[in-house]
Amino acid sequence: VPYTEAYPPGFEETMRRVPDTTKLRTFTGWKPQFSLDAIIKDIENYLCANS
Repeated sequence: VPYTEAYPPGFEETMRRVPDTTKLRTFTGWKPQFSLDAIIKDIENYLCANS
């Protein structure tokens, strides 16, 4: 789908997103299964093993 069809005229993409799961955690008790550091390490290990 072309960008011009997916977004209306004047739409500006957010260049820096900062997700916050505070409300999700507060209202549902949800907790992430993996830390960001663990995810990055897993990606690093995968890339090293498969490149």
